[in-house]
Amino acid sequence: MTKSFDTINSSKSCLFKFKEERINAQVAEEMKKSILDDVRKVPAEKEVIFDLDKVEYVSSPFLSLVIASAKETQKKGAVFSIKGASEDVSEILKLVGIDKISKIEDKK
Repeated sequence: MTKSFDTINSSKSCLFKFKEERINAQVAEEMKKSILDDVRKVPAEKEVIFDLDKVEYVSSPFLSLVIASAKETQKKGAVFSIKGASEDVSEILKLVGIDKISKIEDKK
């Protein structure tokens, strides 16, 4: 099975670049442990970024993963943000209140 995301580390951030157009419940569950483990390892001085540029659909389990990742990041005083969200995905993220715990940068 191919991985549904890539992790790109730089000196300032840890970027999770999602490759699936649709992150349904099964895909979200398959990536959950790996992403949360990686998020917990990110040092406080780095920003955690979820790049949703390719994503057009997100499921409830993925929203739960986003919230858990944001909370883990904030526990250590780091910044969590979402970049490249489509209009539809951004609307869903805001509807469930993720914009209150994370920066959301829409697709340009």
